[in-house]
Amino acid sequence: MLTHRPVFYLPEHRINEFWYNTLNISNIVVVFAFPPPNSYTINEKPVTLAPYFFKERGYLSMTLTPVETDLFPTLFFADSSDLYINFDINGVVISANPAWHTVTGNDSGIEGTSIYNLMCDGTRNDFIRQLDLCRENHGSRSSNLQLTCSDGKIRWYFCYIYHESSTSSYHALFRDITDQVIAAEQTVQRDERLQILVDNVNEYLYSVQYRDGMFVNTFHNRQCEKITGYSADEFAAHPDLWYTMIHKDDRQLVIDSLETLKLTKKPFYIEHRIIHKSGAVRWISNSCVAVVNEFEKKFQYIGFILDISDKKSRENELYTHATFDFLTGIYNRRAGLKALERCISKSLKNNSPCTICYFDINNLKEVNDRLGHYSGDDMIKTAVTIVQHELRSSDVFTRIGGDEFLLIFSNTSMTDAQTIVRRVIKAIVDFNSEKKRPYRLYVSYGFAGYTPRQEPQFITSEQLLQTADKEMYFYKERSREHFKSAMSAA
Repeated sequence: MLTHRPVFYLPEHRINEFWYNTLNISNIVVVFAFPPPNSYTINEKPVTLAPYFFKERGYLSMTLTPVETDLFPTLFFADSSDLYINFDINGVVISANPAWHTVTGNDSGIEGTSIYNLMCDGTRNDFIRQLDLCRENHGSRSSNLQLTCSDGKIRWYFCYIYHESSTSSYHALFRDITDQVIAAEQTVQRDERLQILVDNVNEYLYSVQYRDGMFVNTFHNRQCEKITGYSADEFAAHPDLWYTMIHKDDRQLVIDSLETLKLTKKPFYIEHRIIHKSGAVRWISNSCVAVVNEFEKKFQYIGFILDISDKKSRENELYTHATFDFLTGIYNRRAGLKALERCISKSLKNNSPCTICYFDINNLKEVNDRLGHYSGDDMIKTAVTIVQHELRSSDVFTRIGGDEFLLIFSNTSMTDAQTIVRRVIKAIVDFNSEKKRPYRLYVSYGFAGYTPRQEPQFITSEQLLQTADKEMYFYKERSREHFKSAMSAA
């Protein structure tokens, strides 16, 4: 068994053609040009110029005749699992290494047998064609061929063929690549199945490569066009399109989510808006995982997207119904009471005052009975418009129900709240004096407040409402003259 590294002497024009470069045989050390000088020195000892093998100590030199030169590769590949065959122009085997027996299962002599007997019908013609090209070009060829092995099974081999220009013989080296071919076929089949799956699922699938703060490559399946209006080819041509289509107010949310994903490796789910190719705003759900290549500093985000615009529309509709009064557009009772609880909590946390004003429209029933409910609804909306015009952005206006309303003044003293309400009363007086409606507007109101530093005992939202409501009804029981006098005072 050869365990030493050979050095080949070859004609200069054949160096790049030999299997040293093609097969990357690891135990070949160097290839020298031919002809070499008449002598060569290794460790100050003369060496006969011919192929030689290093031993652990010293060297071994061989002088080969031209005929023996054909046998040298056979010796070189004696311990190789690759099959080496030297054959003539007619395909008759001259010599082969021991791998012949493993591949063919033939323990008898190999000289004189035909190399074509190894070939499957489908690859024999290809092999002959490669031989013709070698002979015509006086060079080397390579191809993938199928051979029939000793167990009757057909296996794939990489075949490297070299033609000796000085002789009529050929050299062929066969390397078993069956496992690689099977793996490649399985990979292709898997990729094909995956591509079919990716192209036919209902979800919009995507992958985005993010490197050095830039989106360098993106993939989007065919479903992307249904949701974004952009085709997969448009995304492939413009990697940044994936980012620029995100609504500008949601871009930071997406980038922050991606950065968190990169650090934690935990999948995320977010909902955000995109700008459709038509310019319309769409809501999407974005579920994403990260594939990290630390060596290349490249992060690939893989996820799927669903169009949730209809869902968001329904949610907004439900939120509107649950939060706002249908007639006036201000907070309804449920949302107003929650706002009052937040005001009290903020008051306790910051030791700041919380003041409310409870008021109702005195003559709503009279207007409904005399002019009809359409005028009554108009009266409610008119009152709301007048009040809203005088409020600050931080003030909360709520319709408790019917003709009853609630004003919530966060971080506002009783004195400041009363000042705001006096402006409201003044605006109502001005409205009545203009006589633009077939009715006049009269309201009653009452205040209640809570300041933690002055009233250490905790107060609930119900207690505040009861106090304000009681005061409001106290004034309401008085005649309309009270309201007139209040208007005069304002």
